[in-house]
Amino acid sequence: MSAPKRLVIFAEGQGGVQATKRLVRKLLDRHQANEVLFVDDHVIQLGGLTSLINRGGESDWVSKVKVAHKRGNVGAMF
Repeated sequence: MSAPKRLVIFAEGQGGVQATKRLVRKLLDRHQANEVLFVDDHVIQLGGLTSLINRGGESDWVSKVKVAHKRGNVGAMF
């Protein structure tokens, strides 16, 4: 079996970062998916909706997805 893939998490604020990491880890445990995915410890923080949309070009959201992808071994983003 191949090595687990990275699951990159996006969250809005610091409270969301910790809560989301705990929730996703519990879900992976409950569904015995730890052999397939592991949670990346470095959650990408998002601002509010207005900070994700840049009317002058590439949105901040697209750039954050590109950052997540550069971490390598990415299997999913949440």
